[in-house]
Amino acid sequence: MKRKAGTPCLRISVLILVLVTFAVAPMFAGGAAEEAVEPEPDPMRIGVPNEPNTMDPARQTSRMTVKTHYLKYDPLVFQDPESPDRYLPGLATSWDVTGDGLIWTFELRDDVTFHNGDPLTAADVKFTYERLLDPDTRATAPADQIGPLERVEVVDDHTFRLHYSEPYAPLLHYMALGSIQPMSQRAVEEAGEDFGTHPSGAGTGPFKFDSWAAGQEIRFVRNEDYNWGPEIYENRGPVALPGVIIDYIPDVEASTTAMLTGEIDAVDFLPDKDVETLDADPDIQMFWVNLPGMGLYSAFNVTKAPFDDVQVRRAANHAV
Repeated sequence: MKRKAGTPCLRISVLILVLVTFAVAPMFAGGAAEEAVEPEPDPMRIGVPNEPNTMDPARQTSRMTVKTHYLKYDPLVFQDPESPDRYLPGLATSWDVTGDGLIWTFELRDDVTFHNGDPLTAADVKFTYERLLDPDTRATAPADQIGPLERVEVVDDHTFRLHYSEPYAPLLHYMALGSIQPMSQRAVEEAGEDFGTHPSGAGTGPFKFDSWAAGQEIRFVRNEDYNWGPEIYENRGPVALPGVIIDYIPDVEASTTAMLTGEIDAVDFLPDKDVETLDADPDIQMFWVNLPGMGLYSAFNVTKAPFDDVQVRRAANHAV
């Protein structure tokens, strides 16, 4: 398998899409009575420049945190990579919205289990969303992504309704992203304040959280029970990789060296000057991705010094 490099703007979510589409198939050789099985690959190592601030989706403040969510959580809907305006079933099999845009009704799959073995239910979705709205959670961006939600109604074990105070057009878009996926109520409550560093059992995704060595790496292991991948996945069951290791490499130039030496298998962020070198390496597969929106940016807090001074903001802008 070729090692994988990303463009300077590549998201790990794209790499994860590659991971989960690998088919798991034995290879046969020799006569009818002789069977040879392809050796299992090693865990995939992905180099990243930023360590997550937390593994709690509600409190994430870094893009790296969001990217790990694609490993351990599943969204209710998936965005079609070939047609971004189209959404496909994920944990939700179907959905509809009233003509006034105020009430969304979702039907859940009935065969999904969390990593702790509990079945996915509408009550877990209700818990996940109400937790985002609870001031005690101190939720960050995900609280805004859920929109002007007034309440969550559990209709039955696999049906829930979202009641909005006004129409909220980007709901499906944010559901497909990595911060408002359903979590196990029992797993979150049992972990308490440690949930941000030990989120075991809370997800339904293709990989389970294993361990986090702060400042070094985060390890995930394959979810052997996974059997509900979306239709865009070639392999909708357990992934071929036994695990994924997120390596924290703050020096992006060191990531290039690690790719060239084979120390890591994939990289999330590359210096512009190294793209051409890695793209020319026959052992490295480069993924070119067009990202919609405004791209990477730096935001200033204009209410506090020094960036409350427009001259300072202008100077910083010219310095880039």
